[in-house]
Amino acid sequence: MQTIRFGILGAGAIAGRWMKDAHTLRGARVTCVASRNEAKARAFADAWGIPKAVGSYEDLVASLDVDVVYVATPHPLHRQHALLAMRAGKHVLCEKPAALNQRELRDMLACAQANGVFFMEAMWTRFFPGTLRVKELLAQGAIGRLCAVQAQFSFRAAYDPANRLFAPGLGGGALLDVGCYPISYAVDMFGAAPASVAGVAHIGPTGVDEQNAISLRFPGGGVASLVSGLAADMPVVAALYGEEGCLTVPDFYHPERVLLTRAGHTETVFDQPYEQEGFAFEVEHAADCVRQGLAESPRMPHSHSLAVMAAMDALRARWGLVYPTEDGHA
Repeated sequence: MQTIRFGILGAGAIAGRWMKDAHTLRGARVTCVASRNEAKARAFADAWGIPKAVGSYEDLVASLDVDVVYVATPHPLHRQHALLAMRAGKHVLCEKPAALNQRELRDMLACAQANGVFFMEAMWTRFFPGTLRVKELLAQGAIGRLCAVQAQFSFRAAYDPANRLFAPGLGGGALLDVGCYPISYAVDMFGAAPASVAGVAHIGPTGVDEQNAISLRFPGGGVASLVSGLAADMPVVAALYGEEGCLTVPDFYHPERVLLTRAGHTETVFDQPYEQEGFAFEVEHAADCVRQGLAESPRMPHSHSLAVMAAMDALRARWGLVYPTEDGHA
């Protein structure tokens, strides 16, 4: 099996979490890391046993020992850095959300097509065995026709205007940081873009959404009720309601358990704890796609990334939330 070589663009916190799974990878390995600060890149490489560290992103995308670039920089920089990599002929795995808005994402997808490279948004939830088991159960009719999805992802973040979670210039707010998870989950489970989008949000003093409630309607009549926030700790859970039962998924964004309830009886139908973070599932999937010469992932297709981004654009338009790095409007 061909080993796919990954280079990491950005040596921040998410890249460190991503690397916790590196030693478990099958058919993939990390060969290079880049930071604008070469000393930071070297320290990261030394900490994780990466053979090569470079002090510029241009050097990373020019590296002959890199097949795929993992873009791990803040949200507002994703478009710039993904375009840099793809124009150099590199495949791209881009951390979620893939862009600030749908216009940016369309630019990125057009660049991928023009350069004949693979591009995938790194929505790791899609690739966990627990998520795949939920999809199997739905396909098998375990709960009958899917009618409704409820999901929430909220945590209490200490208020700090300079922190990326609250800073508009860094793409802050609950929606882009954690709200993308329940929206993507609903799109995945219904297998389609929402037909209509509505929602309310509390906009905090820095101008970003600190908590929100979202309603989606899907073709065929399915609905989703979703919550995300930075103001309060809530159980991170999804519930899928069908005509004949319910699937409950604790910690749905990295699921280890799935519960099935039918006729008043609940049983555990999936139980698989993870020793590491769980990023290996998405990395190995991306590597498989590259080996097969695919332009996009069948599990995280471009259409789903666009659907989630379009929903978030519509919500931000309702809330009047525009990021300063955008060209006027989302």
